[in-house]
Amino acid sequence: MHQSILIKNDQFINFHWLSIIFDSYTNVIQFQSILIKKSIKNQKVRKYQIENIFRYKETNKNIFLIQYFRVSLQLRILWFAISYIFFASLFDIYQHKSLFFL
Repeated sequence: MHQSILIKNDQFINFHWLSIIFDSYTNVIQFQSILIKKSIKNQKVRKYQIENIFRYKETNKNIFLIQYFRVSLQLRILWFAISYIFFASLFDIYQHKSLFFL
């Protein structure tokens, strides 16, 4: 299934890879719900757990997007911190290079 978003200047961005990931997520959730149905067949908590599985199955796309943006933000912050430390240490070495080359 091809999903695309229309932008202001009539350009389409294709999110085919996102739809593939979403489809694989839904397949995993369906398989897990089948396993849970089999494993908790004679328990009192069966109804509650299966309702939670189907509720998660409906919202897994939103959960994936939230996790994706959270991880990308963490990676951006980490990259900024590493580059800041690297360039600060380079500048420090450049300032005090007479100390290192005595």
